[in-house]
Amino acid sequence: MDLIDDMVSKFLSWPLPKDFSPDGGVSFQQPSNEAHWPVGTNLLTADQARAMIQHMVSDHTIYEVRPVPNVK
Repeated sequence: MDLIDDMVSKFLSWPLPKDFSPDGGVSFQQPSNEAHWPVGTNLLTADQARAMIQHMVSDHTIYEVRPVPNVK
């Protein structure tokens, strides 16, 4: 797995912070059981997250960044 793939995986599996408060009309009711606390996001697909991370590191030439297919 390359750096970008690892970053995408970690981003999509990151436990949301306790003060998570979505905007844009999205509602969120905190689960009563900590074991059901959400992780990652359903706002981006893995390909979209990969494109975002590639954009984030695009100025850092130490990383090899592979292009991602067009994401709609």
